[in-house]
Amino acid sequence: MAMTATERSRVLRERRASGKVVLTVAVSEDELAAIARAGYAEAASTHRKEREAAVSLFRSDAVWGLTQ
Repeated sequence: MAMTATERSRVLRERRASGKVVLTVAVSEDELAAIARAGYAEAASTHRKEREAAVSLFRSDAVWGLTQ
């Protein structure tokens, strides 16, 4: 079930209050395809949650790679 704007706002307020950082990342269809070709196949999924998980993992791996 999709969250309403009010629910999203509440969740964001709670995250900020607890000190968590919230990032919004815009990814184009071409970028999703490139991420999928790089080994994160779920980036090509039609399901939003699977795409989000793949992009999150890709981003985490990329940041980790920069620190090594």
